[in-house]
Order: sequence, then structure tokens, then C-alpha cells
Amino acid sequence: MRKGKKKRTKVVVALTPKCSDFDAFCEVVCSSPKIKNKVDFVFSENKEHLREIISDASILVCMKIDKDAFSKAKNLKWVHLGLAGVDRALSPEMLK
Repeated sequence: MRKGKKKRTKVVVALTPKCSDFDAFCEVVCSSPKIKNKVDFVFSENKEHLREIISDASILVCMKIDKDAFSKAKNLKWVHLGLAGVDRALSPEMLK
């Protein structure tokens, strides 16, 4: 990485199995110039794929995350759940 250049933030999106929905989500979020050149969005195809790509993600946007995937997420700083009543989606590991 060049001196003075910040590392881009990896955002894993695991909201929908439809790639078109993922593209629409990214388009809306990246419409902000403050965000556009600072993040890399990665589409999670399914639970198995999520476990493979989550290790270096800083942000996860999902409906729920299983314990195995969460244990592999060593760099997560923010989990955004796309639902109301998140108490059913939280695990004791996430609350630590």
C-alpha cells in the first residue's frame, strides 16, 4: 500500500440470493461520493461462501449470521442487520 493511501473497507453483503438486488444495494450506497471510493462490496452467494469471504471483512450487512461464520470474522467492526427485532438474530458471541 502506498504511503498516505488508506486501505479500502471490505463490506460483505449477505441479504439476498439475487445478484440484481446486490447491485441495486451497492448503487444506492455508492451514490454518496464520501463512500464510493472507500469501500469494496462483496456479494455473499450463500452461507458457505460467507464463511470463505468473511475473515477480512470490516462490515457485514445481513439478516442473520451463524456462529461458524461469525467465529471466522476476525476483522468485523460493524454488523448491520436488515430486520426489526434483532434480538432473535443476536448470539452471545456477537454481544461480546
